[in-house]
Amino acid sequence: MNMNLQKQTHSGWSEAEEKLLFDEVKAVRQTGKPLKSAFERVAELTGRQPNSIRNYYYVRIKSLDESDELFMGATAFVPFTESEVRELLKTILVNQAKGMSVRACTMMMGKNDTSKMLRYQNKYRAVIKNNPELVKSVLEELKAEGIEAHNPYALMKKTRQRASNVELLDAVSSAVAGLSNVEGLDVHAFFEALGALANSASRGAVALQRIAETEKNSDSDMAQIYDELRELRETVAVREAELSTQKERFALLLTLYRKLLNVNRSFLEKTSVLKVKVLGSYVKELAKSISDCDKALNEHVI
Repeated sequence: MNMNLQKQTHSGWSEAEEKLLFDEVKAVRQTGKPLKSAFERVAELTGRQPNSIRNYYYVRIKSLDESDELFMGATAFVPFTESEVRELLKTILVNQAKGMSVRACTMMMGKNDTSKMLRYQNKYRAVIKNNPELVKSVLEELKAEGIEAHNPYALMKKTRQRASNVELLDAVSSAVAGLSNVEGLDVHAFFEALGALANSASRGAVALQRIAETEKNSDSDMAQIYDELRELRETVAVREAELSTQKERFALLLTLYRKLLNVNRSFLEKTSVLKVKVLGSYVKELAKSISDCDKALNEHVI
């Protein structure tokens, strides 16, 4: 870390600080992380306030030409308008009702651009969490138009089934023990998502069998069965999205864990003489690997 950055007076931005800011922005753009993480990282390195850094970035980028070196890969953030948020909700909720996951839907909306997909996905999740009144308003609007939509607040809690087969229990226990060694992985959530998917699939098969056996039932009975199927479809779509998120998180943490192992293994395999010679570089690599792991854990907390 360049300690001179932290000693700069904060009345103005130095060239080093500005370069640091845009380098961090480009890095998060490439990895699909939220832009906020770049501001927080620069705040940590310079001692400035994240909000102050954010304001400077938006003012500065508006003054840049697209050919400017700083501009490359650091496009300005464009906030969602209210109408865009409503359309975003409509698109995702309607497609979820058809069995599509949030990730698949936002990837389609972003035309297979991962950064755009993450932007849509993060906005959707933030609105679901922080603005339920808007979500309910959109659901009522879709209902009035006769359009089927997924209600993210109507999910029923699933009871986890216990396996009776001893061999199956042993296999699951072994898998849990192995995954528990991966630091940062939420094993409970991972297996809960798998269990919910299996439970939903089982219920779906039962519902389909009921349809085959009750073709002559009254319209009201058939309507109830179709309602159950629709609920199952919604649940499976949500669980698929949760499982996909867990898989991505697991893959990232496993990669960083292997990198950390390789750094230590490479050093330990050297002779005593070589260990003394490369001790400095080893410590730097180890510190960098640990820092990457810490950042990943902090940025992927569920």
